[in-house]
Amino acid sequence: MRQHEEYLRALKPLLEQWRNEGSVIVVGDDNRRIPYAWGPKRTYDLLESALDGYGVATSAMLSGVNEKSIDHVAETLNILTPVAVQPRRLMDGEDQTISAPWRTFIRPD
Repeated sequence: MRQHEEYLRALKPLLEQWRNEGSVIVVGDDNRRIPYAWGPKRTYDLLESALDGYGVATSAMLSGVNEKSIDHVAETLNILTPVAVQPRRLMDGEDQTISAPWRTFIRPD
């Protein structure tokens, strides 16, 4: 957990700088649901702080799977909206899920 916290602390000034320089889209696997749902609250708070000033298109429940995502698209223009969620489970030889269970499709408003 410490490494994740260090990453989020280092990310914050970069995202602030880039936001001040112009339009930015950030895509990543943040391992936290937005808004907060589970896990260490401290890392969620650091993620929320790092994304301050960005619109998070993937926050809240995603229609089609009725779940929150841990993978996020954040941007400065607030023009992106999730339009579809395609469930896709990848299985290993024993039918165990081995990857993210869905893909989210985003388009500009």
